Amino acid sequence: MNEALTDDKNLSDNERKARAIGRNMTTVGAAIGNAGSLGAVAVWGKIGGLSGSGITSGLAALGGIVGGGMTSGIFITVGAPAAVAVFIGYGAYELWKWGIKRGN
Repeated sequence: MNEALTDDKNLSDNERKARAIGRNMTTVGAAIGNAGSLGAVAVWGKIGGLSGSGITSGLAALGGIVGGGMTSGIFITVGAPAAVAVFIGYGAYELWKWGIKRGN
């Protein structure tokens, strides 16, 4: 999202502000997504926690959601934070633009 919402001095001040908010909220979304993934790995496994066996059982449990195993769990825990970051960052950008159009 940071690349899609890069700053451009040729844009209006409102658009530049909306893009800055989107970039900042993308970072916040990534942090939330990473914390959520880490928490899910720690909690969902048959062995709780973040020990070696806890991580492998947590990843396997997450991968089981899509019918896979630990490898699928890795893809989920990597992809989920990215998806959350895009959702929050782009959502904040659009929400800011919507507020400007409404005169807020």
